[in-house]
Amino acid sequence: MRRISRPTFAIGACALLATLLVPVAQAQVGEFDGQLDVGTVLHPGSVAYDAQKHTYTISGSGDNMWFGADDFHLAWKKVSGDVAITADIDFVGTTGNEHRKAALLLRQTLDANSVYADVALHGNGLTSLQYRDAPGADTHEVETAVSAPRRVRIEKRGEHVLWAIHQAN
Repeated sequence: MRRISRPTFAIGACALLATLLVPVAQAQVGEFDGQLDVGTVLHPGSVAYDAQKHTYTISGSGDNMWFGADDFHLAWKKVSGDVAITADIDFVGTTGNEHRKAALLLRQTLDANSVYADVALHGNGLTSLQYRDAPGADTHEVETAVSAPRRVRIEKRGEHVLWAIHQAN
């Protein structure tokens, strides 16, 4: 478990035009408070909602979510208290940077150097748990033994963050 307080819930895409599909529980557009590019990006990102499929498609560019600052696009929602999100993640297409990422994140702020915790699926199947424990500090990573899971989950209970990864059936 990792500690994080006052999170902003977010779903993000980064690194050379990564795109993800995230099913949502409600068909209502506006599930998120906003979207934005964090850090420095080559091309502005975007979020599209498909009401028929109940999915969000998030496209973004940027160098990475790594080291002391992040560069990516995200859809975000400010939350307080305990929170959990589970998503089935699919990359659109099979080409692109093998380290493009789709991630579920809990961030303290929308700043590029924010404290955060995430569960990230990379384009090459690597699945990792990443976190920054102080503003501007380097990102830490725990690689999982699971490659390319279909479903991921991140949860905040009190000041602790938990991750779950589910293999495809």
